[in-house]
Amino acid sequence: MDAYYPDLNADEIAQRPAILLIHGGGFIGGNKSTWADECLSFAKKGYVAFSLGYRLGWDTNDPTDQVLAVYRAHQDARAAMRFIVANAATYGIDTNWLFIGGSSAG
Repeated sequence: MDAYYPDLNADEIAQRPAILLIHGGGFIGGNKSTWADECLSFAKKGYVAFSLGYRLGWDTNDPTDQVLAVYRAHQDARAAMRFIVANAATYGIDTNWLFIGGSSAG
């Protein structure tokens, strides 16, 4: 997971909203760098932005295996959000303002 911060010299508030962005890729491709530009844009608007890379892969010959891939990605997203909340003081995050977004599989 990558973290993007606002310019602390331009805006000195102690607690900020946070957003977690998750890439697409059908659970078999993609990576966290997909959201780098959007994370920078959110950081410029005062958010602490995170881009998550989740575990990829499933046996495309076994459609039921996709369910496990979705489950693993869901576990990773929940773990990332727990980390953000647990480390809110370190990152200067207001846990009343947490957001999550993505595209496709994300």
